[in-house]
Amino acid sequence: MKIGILTFINTLNFGASLQTYALQKTLERMGAQAEIIRYVNRAVEDREKKTGKKNLKKLFSLVRMGRALRRKEAAFRRFEAEHIRFGAVLTPESAKQTEGEYDLFVTGSDQVWNQRITGNDNTFFLDFVTDGSKRLSYAPSFGNDVFPEERKKEVGAFLAEFRALSVREKAGARLIRELCGRSAQTVVDPTLLLSKSDWEKELSFRPKPEHYILVYFPHNKKKVFDFVDKLRAETGLPVIYLSISPKPQRGVTTIYDASPEEFLGWIYHADYVVTGSFHGTAFSLNFEKQFFYESNSNENRIGNLVRLTGTQERSIDNRGVLSQRIDYSRVTPILERERESSLNWLRESIFSENVSEAPTVSEVMPKP
Repeated sequence: MKIGILTFINTLNFGASLQTYALQKTLERMGAQAEIIRYVNRAVEDREKKTGKKNLKKLFSLVRMGRALRRKEAAFRRFEAEHIRFGAVLTPESAKQTEGEYDLFVTGSDQVWNQRITGNDNTFFLDFVTDGSKRLSYAPSFGNDVFPEERKKEVGAFLAEFRALSVREKAGARLIRELCGRSAQTVVDPTLLLSKSDWEKELSFRPKPEHYILVYFPHNKKKVFDFVDKLRAETGLPVIYLSISPKPQRGVTTIYDASPEEFLGWIYHADYVVTGSFHGTAFSLNFEKQFFYESNSNENRIGNLVRLTGTQERSIDNRGVLSQRIDYSRVTPILERERESSLNWLRESIFSENVSEAPTVSEVMPKP
């Protein structure tokens, strides 16, 4: 079976690249020929470039960090060349031809159904695929728990024709029920479909120093680095900061040009991880790290993941969190169970001839 995956490409985002790799790898393990469709969403591309006043700030960043950013972009392109198999180029003119090249289309993961990010792009709802039995979603995120009222009818019609539906958060499943009346399975992010031992095969990068605190945030926040200062004082460890912000942070070693493989290595070998990123949290859990997270909402992507694994207490807002340790003898079995459930759902949804509703966990889990 030949499968085309539609997701975000051409970004310098660790999570986007690694979830793409993980979903492709998982489908190949199931015996499919999986390819990433070359599709450029203009809103995402503009978001990367930025415009107007933000562009001046971006220009300042490029002057200040130009070499590092160019190295980072080159590293991401090398990762794609070595690990990602690209397929058809999708444009309005090639849509009909592209549909004929694949037996099945999978949209996801990432926030491909976040209307604010995509600019209301129906392509990620596979609107170009005329045969609904060839449409499948795997772990896309809406990004929030509400949907634009003016978009509900149109998007609901697309979703109603899908072969099977899955999402990454429970809020997304509720939205699908509201939009088209169908059920959707809640599944894990593609990066969690691969186990710790699977990812270890991709770990060639060994960081220095040997012991450290890793900080990974898409932004600088005073309260985060106040917490990091307390953790550093408690442990005596140096701080490594993977940053995309041009604003410097005193007292830490800042890295701007990490590759996806280096991102994995920095998390895997860290003594502690402090993060405000969904994928930073996901890899910390998968690699059984002592991690701390910062999150503004209990209903967001990180909130869903920590509730699933029972690690809500790892919030930096928890005053006693520095003295606590995660018991992975309890957490890892939860991840293993959810991984197996998601793999079973994906396998059943792809290879079953008649799938009109996402099967429940009890339907796809093996009998004891």
